[in-house]
Amino acid sequence: MTMMAGLSKGVFILTRKHYSLDFKREVIRQVLQTQSPSSIARKHQINSFIIYRWVKEYKEGKYNSL
Repeated sequence: MTMMAGLSKGVFILTRKHYSLDFKREVIRQVLQTQSPSSIARKHQINSFIIYRWVKEYKEGKYNSL
């Protein structure tokens, strides 16, 4: 959680990271080459669930060919 300056103590605002399509494609490519989503997640400091979702979406045709 991130605490924003100027807000009273104990008030937290969650922020969501946005990743570019090029970044997602690169991560997917790395996963497909290594078959190790967990190690790629650690390398990029991303939750592995996100990577699993991106790979699933890629296989469903959401992202153009790599």
